[in-house]
Amino acid sequence: MTRWARLLAYCPALLGVCLHTELIGRVWVLWLTSKGSRTRVERANRITRGWNVTLTHLTMTLFDARLDVRGDLPAGRFIVVSNHQSAADVAILPWVLRRLNLKFVAKEKCGRHTPSRPVVATAAYSPPRMCLPPAGIRT
Repeated sequence: MTRWARLLAYCPALLGVCLHTELIGRVWVLWLTSKGSRTRVERANRITRGWNVTLTHLTMTLFDARLDVRGDLPAGRFIVVSNHQSAADVAILPWVLRRLNLKFVAKEKCGRHTPSRPVVATAAYSPPRMCLPPAGIRT
């Protein structure tokens, strides 16, 4: 398959996955849960993880990409910190750690006033918060 054929196949597949996730997110996450509930946040995390893993798998499959993961995960609970030198870690880390109950944490300003934020992210940023306030006002 040529590069252009892969790209033409990727675009509708990407759109389909995103629309499916958006629809499921609106119904299962927003409409069927209470605002601010733990269930809403858990469902948003599950939908977001599924969306991410599906898109990363689709990208790797259609573009014949390979990912070499070395080492084992430590036992117990741990935190993975990424410095975002590129956007690749946003896609790759959840795919590599897909068997875990992975959650994202961001600065508080990242969770507000983002017009392009999908509905799943909106549900995820509803209380209880997953965004950290600036260092000077933490309690």
